[in-house]
Amino acid sequence: MGEANQTTVAQWASEIAKLRSSYDDMQESWDGATCSALAVPDAPDCSALMVAMGFTAQTIQITVDGLQEDTGPNYLGAAPDEIVALLAETTEAARASADASLAVSCPGADCVGTAFTFERTWGDLGTSLAGWEPYL
Repeated sequence: MGEANQTTVAQWASEIAKLRSSYDDMQESWDGATCSALAVPDAPDCSALMVAMGFTAQTIQITVDGLQEDTGPNYLGAAPDEIVALLAETTEAARASADASLAVSCPGADCVGTAFTFERTWGDLGTSLAGWEPYL
């Protein structure tokens, strides 16, 4: 606290709300197509959706990192103490999901395993983004 670039919870929540909207849109498409990691190898629509979800995870990760990079053009300011832990959780979940998306190896012998890992980290990202609900 006390830092010159201190921001409010509402400012952070506003930024996270945009990212959550993108996440929710992709999750709705995934659920609507009744996709799963097991379906990815045999269902072109699910495979395409997983690629799009990967891009969404990467965008969320880049955005969240950028908002915290104090020398970057998108720096939002220091997060209030009230949300520091939640922001750290969201940052870690976004990085894990983005990394897992890059490791998806479909088609291929390891397709289901890598798709499952991504699907799990994607779900963790959703759980973290949902943690912002009290602030939205």
